[in-house]
Amino acid sequence: MLRFVLKQKHEEDLAAAIDKWERVLAASDRENQKIQRAQKQADLSRRPLEDELQALTDRLEKIQAQLNSVLSDPDVEQTAVAELTSKVKGKFNKQEQQRKKLPTVVETDTSTVKKSPDDMDKV
Repeated sequence: MLRFVLKQKHEEDLAAAIDKWERVLAASDRENQKIQRAQKQADLSRRPLEDELQALTDRLEKIQAQLNSVLSDPDVEQTAVAELTSKVKGKFNKQEQQRKKLPTVVETDTSTVKKSPDDMDKV
C-alpha cells in the first residue's frame, strides 16, 4: 500500500513538473513571437529610410562627379567655380538638415525605439 501511495505521489509530482515546464515554454514562445514581430516591424520601418539614404548618396556622387568635371576644365572662370561651389554647398547643407530631421530606428534586445538624430549621441 505504501509503495502504491509513493508511486502515485511521484506521478503527481512528475505531472506538476511537466505542467510547469509546458507553461514556461508557452511563455517563452509568446516572447519569441513578440520579438520577431518587433524585428519585422523595425525592418519594414527601416527599409524606406535605407532607400532614401541610397538615393541621396547616388545623387551626391553624381553632383560630385559633375563638380569635379567642371573644376578640372582649365577654361572655367574662377568666379563661376566659386558661385557653383557655393550653390552646391548650400544644397548639401539643406539636405543634411533634412536628413537630421528624419527619425532613426534603433534596435534593442527586445524592442524597437524611434529616436531623433539629437538623441543618437546618447546611444
